[in-house]
Amino acid sequence: MAKPMPDTAINDVTATPNSTPDPIREKAIRLFQYLSELAKIRTRMVRDVASYEAVFWFSDLPREKECYTPAWDGGEATDEENWLRIDKPLRPDLPRPPAECEHWFDTATLEDVSAEPRLYEEIVDPHWIQHNGRDGDEADPAPPPRLLLRDYPQIASAWLKYIETKWQPWSIQYQRWERVQGAYRKLFAIYQEQQRRGEQYELLVGVGVLVWTTPSGQKVRRPIVTARVTIALERESGCITIAPAVDGANFTVEQDMLEIDERPPIQDQRDIEDKVSLLDSPFDRAVITPILKGWLQTLHSAADAVYNDGLECPERSTGAPQMAFAPILILRKRGIQTMSKAFTKIVEGIIDRKDIPRGVSIICGSCDDSERQPEPSAQHPKGASVPEEILFPLPTNDEQLAIIRRLRGRSGVLVQGPPGTGKSHTIVNLVSHLLACGQRVLVTSQTPRALKVLRDKIPEAILPLTVSLLGEDAESRQNLEHSVQGILRHVNSTNPDHAQQQIDETSRKRQSLRGELADLRRRQREIREAETTVYYVLGTTYQGTAQAIAQAVSRDSSRFSWLTDQIGEETEPPLTNDELRELYSLWERCRDHPLDRALPAPDKLPTADDFERATEACSRAGVALTQFGDNVDSPFVWGLCELERDRLGELSNIAQRYIQLSEWLANRTEPWIARVRQEVFSGRALTWISLESATGKAIESLSSPLAESGYAELETPAGISRAQLLADATDLLAHLEAERGLGFWIFRASVVKRCAYIWRDTRLAGRQCNSSPVVKSLVAHLRVQETLDRAWQEWGGIGEVPEGTVRHRVACLEQCRNILRAILTLSKSASDAEKAVGETKGKPEAIGDTSWGQELLSSVQAALALADAREAEAALSDIKERIVQCRSLANPHSIVNDLAVSAEEGNATDYRKKLERLAELHNERSLVEQCLLLDALLRESAPMLADAVKSAETRPALAAHLDSFDKAWAWKRATAWLERFSAEHSANIAEEITQTEYQLQEATQTLVALKSWKSCMEKLAKNPMQQGALTAWQQMVKKIGKGKGKYAETYRRDARQYMQQCRSAIPAWIMPLYRVAEQVEVEPEAFDVVIVDESSQTGPEGLILQYLAKQCVIVGDDKQISPADVGVEKSQVRVLMKQYLDGIPFAETLDTATSLFDQAAVRYGNRITLREHFRCMPEIIRFSNELCYTDTPLIPLRQYQSTRLPPIQVRFVTNGYREGKSQDVINRPEAAALVKTLIECLADPRYNGKSFGVICLQGHAQAQLIENMILEAIGPEPFKDEKTRLLCGDSYSFQGDERDIVFLSMVASVEGEGRSAPLTKESFRQRFNVAASRPRDQVWLFHSIRESELHPDCMRRRLLNFYYNPNANPVTFDSHGRYISKFQQEVGEALSREGFRLIPEYEVAGRFIDWVVEDKERRLAIECDGDQWHGPDRYEDDMARQRMLERCGWRFIRIRGSVFYANKSKAIEELIHEIRAHGLEPCTIAEDDVVPRDWIQEISGNECLEALGKHTVDTAEENVIQQRVLFPEESEESSERETTQAKTRKNLGEASERRSEQSTTRLNPVGVRNLLNTITPMINGNGKPPTRLTPGNSSPLESSLQQAIPPRMPDEALPFNRPVSDPTSTGSTSRPPESVVHSTAVLSTQERTAVLKALDEADKPLIPWQLADRAQISQQRIEEIIPILVDEGFVKGEEINDAVRYYRA
Repeated sequence: MAKPMPDTAINDVTATPNSTPDPIREKAIRLFQYLSELAKIRTRMVRDVASYEAVFWFSDLPREKECYTPAWDGGEATDEENWLRIDKPLRPDLPRPPAECEHWFDTATLEDVSAEPRLYEEIVDPHWIQHNGRDGDEADPAPPPRLLLRDYPQIASAWLKYIETKWQPWSIQYQRWERVQGAYRKLFAIYQEQQRRGEQYELLVGVGVLVWTTPSGQKVRRPIVTARVTIALERESGCITIAPAVDGANFTVEQDMLEIDERPPIQDQRDIEDKVSLLDSPFDRAVITPILKGWLQTLHSAADAVYNDGLECPERSTGAPQMAFAPILILRKRGIQTMSKAFTKIVEGIIDRKDIPRGVSIICGSCDDSERQPEPSAQHPKGASVPEEILFPLPTNDEQLAIIRRLRGRSGVLVQGPPGTGKSHTIVNLVSHLLACGQRVLVTSQTPRALKVLRDKIPEAILPLTVSLLGEDAESRQNLEHSVQGILRHVNSTNPDHAQQQIDETSRKRQSLRGELADLRRRQREIREAETTVYYVLGTTYQGTAQAIAQAVSRDSSRFSWLTDQIGEETEPPLTNDELRELYSLWERCRDHPLDRALPAPDKLPTADDFERATEACSRAGVALTQFGDNVDSPFVWGLCELERDRLGELSNIAQRYIQLSEWLANRTEPWIARVRQEVFSGRALTWISLESATGKAIESLSSPLAESGYAELETPAGISRAQLLADATDLLAHLEAERGLGFWIFRASVVKRCAYIWRDTRLAGRQCNSSPVVKSLVAHLRVQETLDRAWQEWGGIGEVPEGTVRHRVACLEQCRNILRAILTLSKSASDAEKAVGETKGKPEAIGDTSWGQELLSSVQAALALADAREAEAALSDIKERIVQCRSLANPHSIVNDLAVSAEEGNATDYRKKLERLAELHNERSLVEQCLLLDALLRESAPMLADAVKSAETRPALAAHLDSFDKAWAWKRATAWLERFSAEHSANIAEEITQTEYQLQEATQTLVALKSWKSCMEKLAKNPMQQGALTAWQQMVKKIGKGKGKYAETYRRDARQYMQQCRSAIPAWIMPLYRVAEQVEVEPEAFDVVIVDESSQTGPEGLILQYLAKQCVIVGDDKQISPADVGVEKSQVRVLMKQYLDGIPFAETLDTATSLFDQAAVRYGNRITLREHFRCMPEIIRFSNELCYTDTPLIPLRQYQSTRLPPIQVRFVTNGYREGKSQDVINRPEAAALVKTLIECLADPRYNGKSFGVICLQGHAQAQLIENMILEAIGPEPFKDEKTRLLCGDSYSFQGDERDIVFLSMVASVEGEGRSAPLTKESFRQRFNVAASRPRDQVWLFHSIRESELHPDCMRRRLLNFYYNPNANPVTFDSHGRYISKFQQEVGEALSREGFRLIPEYEVAGRFIDWVVEDKERRLAIECDGDQWHGPDRYEDDMARQRMLERCGWRFIRIRGSVFYANKSKAIEELIHEIRAHGLEPCTIAEDDVVPRDWIQEISGNECLEALGKHTVDTAEENVIQQRVLFPEESEESSERETTQAKTRKNLGEASERRSEQSTTRLNPVGVRNLLNTITPMINGNGKPPTRLTPGNSSPLESSLQQAIPPRMPDEALPFNRPVSDPTSTGSTSRPPESVVHSTAVLSTQERTAVLKALDEADKPLIPWQLADRAQISQQRIEEIIPILVDEGFVKGEEINDAVRYYRA
């Protein structure tokens, strides 16, 4: 053991002149000295290769065609790429014995190649056995008949021929196969172990094996020269290859097994090491042999040394050194020499005054990390861009954000990541953010398993900035090459200014998107909150929450749905109920009145009387014309018609007067009339005119009032003349008028006196003329007489003057005057008529007689009648025109036409009626206008209702609703409010949020990439040497190529050198811890941040990371496996701790049993715990929750379909027993039961594409046993298939890994060797936690011990108790006692009626989802947002949880109560449409789809062993299952292609020949079914175990095997044919082989359409698997469909390249 550095030496290096000692530096030195020494004591010295985990001597490689190594060729390799290759050997088929030899041999002896099989000498007659159904035995009353071999020589002859020609050649091939298979099996075991624990093991090829008993007495058997190699299993062929490590074989001289004084001298060692380092191949004998011999010759005991150039290694060691070339493949635990050297280098660096990282200082006690406030430069490198926000390109949660926030103020952060909580996802986010900050990052873990998924999750844009070195295979080198190429490509193409511009633009875009996202979430919250607010709909009685209003609107819809108009919520009702009723009534009265037709004004039309008069006038005029006969046609009449009517009237009057006067004169008897007429008409009328004038004046004077007295009787004294009397009377009158009177007596005046006779004797009309009035009358009387006399004097020569009284005389005068006037008038009339007629042709001549007047009057009357007729006709035409013109009105009423028709027809009566109707219409106009006004008011807001008022169809029904118009209007306003509310709150915010989040994530990824690349380019620009080294490395890699050639190893060495120079140019590295020490230059704070995953597995050696990092993120779980300190003496560790760790705080946490996670828990303070569990089914992870995480239980978020696999399956294995002890214990029956079940699962279509793992809960031997059983049964294909990824191991092998299906083997049993000690330590709790949390979909537990047989505190018992009573909440329709609102209930009922399967109040992640809709494939969450509100904080929590669930694959649909109740049918229809858009359809879960409850079964271990043995003897089935697992797509294609070909060829008339060919090469699926049906009952205890086979008797298992595996023709491939059995079935019956060809499937229309559409759209014929892919139908179903379509004539097949392809007929 190395001794600690003296205190004085430490003081020397921790103090400088003029300074005080540095205690932190001194502690740091001692700390890493301790770690270096601790690494040394943990290294086990191995002197014999037999002590290694596994070895394979090249000499054991059979020299057969399947095998190759250049060691055979002396270094001249025919395969330059591989140092060893072995193909998977095909087991030769046992040839079928002759049929006639059946029953005469033991089948088991055929497979025993150690002895030649022989026939029985005698057997029981097979016919007797068949007839009696049993073998004969001693209990039979009569012995059965027996057959003797000697009686059947032909059987012996046939058997001999079979042995010589078939069996013996087969046995030779079989023995050859056994040799190759043995080697293959050993190499495969090494391959599997390397896969399980590659981080613990290294694989080497060694040459120059030294066999020597050293002077110190140690027996040595180890190679001197070793080279790093990789082992690979080719997926296509199953070939195992050994090749140099991708980054170089790193040839090394190993001498640690010798004491220093037993080794060659130092200088010789260095020379040999230099030569070895230049080797290209260990098999180049010309180079390697001198080196080996030279090393052997430099030994102190070289005189007796012996060198053998052969492949064999000496068996015995002697005191004389022996060395053989003897190449050997070694699998051994990795030495920690590299780690020890790294610690030593750290110590030297600290001594050289290098800076001590903050993390190391904290460990050494410099300060409390929680109090640290780092400088900006401590967190971010100089020049690095420090974003103000966290840049996570992947979806995140609060815990991930907390990591970055806490990291900003500390040197380290502790993150607890229980199983399946997204640690890789979290690390990718951290790495991306740190790269964007310009920091260098290292992600490491104890094992590479936890790191494998990281690279796949890193955004592609920054992938070249991260290098994953997870192993020593080609993939790691390809990752490095990809990174270098990407960096160099960016160097040559990046413009810094443009890059900064892109960063700025992307940052702005990202900030904009964040603002949009915040706004959208605010709107989403407001929409949700709006459902709970109380509203009042304006002008209505509707009020409450939107949902309450919607319910009220929905409730009233049956009453008010008759109002169908779209009404605005603020629209007041245009009419009152009374006005609507008035409109309804008015329309009834005015419905015949076209409200839109124009009516003429009555005063603009002729009246009915006018029209009637006109028509009558026209009629009369016509009648009048008929009276004049032909006179109407005379020219004079027509000439008169040209005269004006007034003149015609005058003429008529003239003619009439003329006639009247003529007739009057004709009746007079005065004789002078004729003479006067003659003179007047002859032109001598002047005298007569004067006479008539004078007579007229006289008569006029005689007619005055005073003249009246002239007519009185006058009595005068005789003898007094009239003249004297007049003169005296005149004087007397003058005297009396002068008022002087008559006087008296003598006093009278003379005049009085003179006229005394007058006043005394004269009497007028009997009165005395003694007064003025009487005298005056007297004077008048006398003057009348005088006038009359004069008048008559003028008439004196014409006629006789009459006598008599004055009156008589006056009358006679007047008569004469009238006659004269008549004659004059007659003449004047004739004259006037002449003037009026003028030159009118045909005028009569005026002769003054009556006939002229009559003729004139007749002509005039005829002319007048003609004129009247014309005028009447014109007047009537004018009237008609006025009426007809009304037709020109815009949109005239029908009455207008009626009026016009009446006018045109001249029907005055009808016109009067129509005019009266017009008057009525005008009288109704006020009503109509009122109707129109109401209609217009209503139509403006409710046109449909306005139409309904007018419609004869709707009026009757409308009448009943008139009184509820105001309520209906309010209902429509509420409906409009609801629609507006829904529209304002119906925006698909969730979809917008999803899109915006996606855009934000893309922008974040872009920004991360831009910032990361910019930082990387800036660093390279500052260090051109790194860029040159990158280019040089790339050139060296190109020269290496495939690793062939003489100088390949030289190029590898140069590439390693250049990579060391440019390693810091790559900002992010992902590698397991053992590679960190190999690849990373040990410098303080070489990385800004180191992230350690699965840190609970890392021991104190992980403290090297504190030296390499400025900051650490420690991710792990102290509930999972801790570092293993097996083989380390704790006392030695205690001594080291005491020597080196004095004064270091918490030094006791630095022992080998304390993990890096535990150390960080002590120094970093509070941890951040990830709780969201994404991996396992809830039932599976529940065990871990109850076992380890009761304080902070995991939240299962895994979504799954209803037809998932049963999560937990338990199989109790009877007859199980233990073999071996401790870590080497095995349980063969349990292993056989597990393997048998696993094979069944591999053949079950339900497990297609699933990955498998086997975890043994005790030791590692059981895992190796199971692995070997699988390898023997079905070959290596499940182990190498990229999907199946079968791995067998213990909990440690699976730490950080996962599988879809995991089989647990408990191993323990009460039977067998040793005893099953209780597993009660904390380490067992951790292992069981790891084991139970690996399966994603299903876990199978196989156990051979009962719960009651285990210790109460044993972890096995706890596991059994849980798996027998999972206590997981079953999926039910129970609401868990939670309140379900009416709204939620109605939504569920509506969906249920549509056939959807629902789960109410489904609990996930501590949150209840209202409804979960599920079908066979998926689930969908339905949230009912009603009017119940728990506040914005609760809502934000719910939405955050929803986003979390959406990241886990859940999809949410939210339906609001207001929308639902506003229109239930529409809301449900839209909801169903959205559900279907997510791919869910209504379904009925069939009984066989329900998760079975019988997850616990018993299975016979012994029968499994026997059945498994029978199952694995046939190579054909092995190869088929290998292909099934190795190439699931191709095997399914092959299976379905072959089955479908058989069916189609039969339909095409070719089936017979083809089936006979296939029967010799293909696995019969019916046989496989029968095989599984035979094995299963035996394993489940339902069948009898097979007895020893006797002649004539074969077990059902053998019969099934024979049926399932027909003989195979030599050198013919064995394409896979899908098994058609269900591994869980127990009672299936066999079907004849024809059932494989004939399909009884019912072809649905949907399937027919899908298949025919796929064929129609294809541009070439399709093989079955292509058709299945295009039609989205399983291949097994396509196999059944194609023959039906061929039979129906829709599809045809053609054979192309040995495959049947199909096309539309």
